[in-house]
Amino acid sequence: MHWSLDVTFKEDQSRLRRGHGAQNMVLVRRFAFNIIRAGRGKRSIKTTRKVAG
Repeated sequence: MHWSLDVTFKEDQSRLRRGHGAQNMVLVRRFAFNIIRAGRGKRSIKTTRKVAG
């Protein structure tokens, strides 16, 4: 899952390091990733994310 989050949401480049912000964003990203993965059909995760945006 880490690799997928890194490729899809560029998680390693996130500048959130202190406080609860980093933990909160991890939860939001995982929630969004699971929603995208569940409803993507035949599209890739990257394409589904672009279409949703």
